[in-house]
Amino acid sequence: MESLFGLGFAPALWGWLAALGIFFLFFAVGFMGAGDGKLMAAVGAFIGWPQIVTVMVLVAGLGAVVGLAFSWWRGALPQVLGSTRGLLVDLVRGRWRAVREQSDYRAPGRLRLPYGAVIAAGTLIFLLFYPR
Repeated sequence: MESLFGLGFAPALWGWLAALGIFFLFFAVGFMGAGDGKLMAAVGAFIGWPQIVTVMVLVAGLGAVVGLAFSWWRGALPQVLGSTRGLLVDLVRGRWRAVREQSDYRAPGRLRLPYGAVIAAGTLIFLLFYPR
């Protein structure tokens, strides 16, 4: 059995584990839902290791651009930038309880970005433009 790039089972397994591991941490902290992690794990199995690292960086960059545009469109850009700054300060200082409280996407009044669409778009961009 070969992956998209003809690498075999082991790279597909490592891609799955890498994507699931990173995105499970995001889920555990409260940055995103479990479905995003499962989708990224499926992408990791499809793309394989080490290409999944490129896809995750691409998805993160695309997510930042879409997130900024979405918050600007909703009129919440200053609030989102301030919250992001506070979150980063708490992360650096190791205030895990504050990080968990601030990053809970399910809290009332929070903007919710459908990240599955960002994962799909980033993966598609990778598949279209990555040299084989």
